[in-house]
Amino acid sequence: MERKTTLPWFLFTGFVLILYATPGLTDTAESDSLYQAKKHFSFAVQHKNNDNLELAREQYKLSIAYVDTMYQVHFSYADLLMRMGLSLEARREYLATLILNPVHFKSASILAKLYYDSADYDSALVMYETMRRLEPDNNDILAGTAGLLDYLERDDEALKAYDTLVERGAASFDNLMRAADLALSVEKFDRACRYASLALEQRNDDVDALRKAVAGSMGINDLDGASRHLRHLVEMEPSELPLLIRLEDLYRLRGDRMNLLWALERHHGIDHEDTGVIGELAELLLHANEDDRALGYLRTGLALAPADGRLRILMGEYYRNRGEDDRALEEFTKALEDEKWRASAQEFIWQINPPESDEKKAEREFFSSGKARKNGQTPPE
Repeated sequence: MERKTTLPWFLFTGFVLILYATPGLTDTAESDSLYQAKKHFSFAVQHKNNDNLELAREQYKLSIAYVDTMYQVHFSYADLLMRMGLSLEARREYLATLILNPVHFKSASILAKLYYDSADYDSALVMYETMRRLEPDNNDILAGTAGLLDYLERDDEALKAYDTLVERGAASFDNLMRAADLALSVEKFDRACRYASLALEQRNDDVDALRKAVAGSMGINDLDGASRHLRHLVEMEPSELPLLIRLEDLYRLRGDRMNLLWALERHHGIDHEDTGVIGELAELLLHANEDDRALGYLRTGLALAPADGRLRILMGEYYRNRGEDDRALEEFTKALEDEKWRASAQEFIWQINPPESDEKKAEREFFSSGKARKNGQTPPE
């Protein structure tokens, strides 16, 4: 039968006593309790190394019963309890370690995870802040702190932590996206723009980052920035009609006719039967002196909606540009049948055939009356 080779306990005990000697006490001054505590600790470590976990646990308990102020014992015992799946008990031992040795980074790190996994986020944050004090230049710890502050809705502190990451050049894409989300939620749009722009420097084609950049730009009324990011989105997602409609609205706000024409033509390619889009396209093209292109859209629109007053008016403008006033009047007259566009159609008719002024009407009636008397007729009243 194969024997398991182990270190003789008395040699192992000597090694552990040297490794874990308590500051302020010399070998000659050790009390019997301290000696017993260290002896049982050495047995516990030996049993743990040999996977005799229950025996190790009993020895740890005995060691702590003699002396409970050696942080090394609590830390080692916590490790055993974790191996045994007893995380709640392990948490108490790690906390005892940290109380006895406030600069014990490893205990704070493990406790942070244990608290986080059990959804005790306030306690996890305390551990993160402890780790930050111990390692102030550790950016991973700062990022974790920012995330917890964000989750706990300590918004200003979270944004400050994200800002520090940015200043250090250590903000990951995910950090920046979380920061942008937070900034948007508290309406700090300038910071949202900054975070989203930095995220786009890392991933230029990320859809979520582009959306956040649009929202931030709109929040600070940066229409140029918003339209630039939104156009990038539209080019990446050409069939996404709501995005395209938003872009059209931005171009209208900016008075950018050329880019609006680009967007509307793209819109028409997605929805061929939207007569509102067709009418706006025709109007823009007429204003740009591209009458032939406008005519194509007008014919398409009127085939879909022959009674559309706007399209009839635009067709009338097309003929008027060509000097065909009679045909223009025909179109304007048809537009009168559309109540929505009746007043506009009448204005266009009067531009060709101005309405008779009161003075002209009185003069006409006077001469008509004289002519009637001369002919022996009763003048009109």
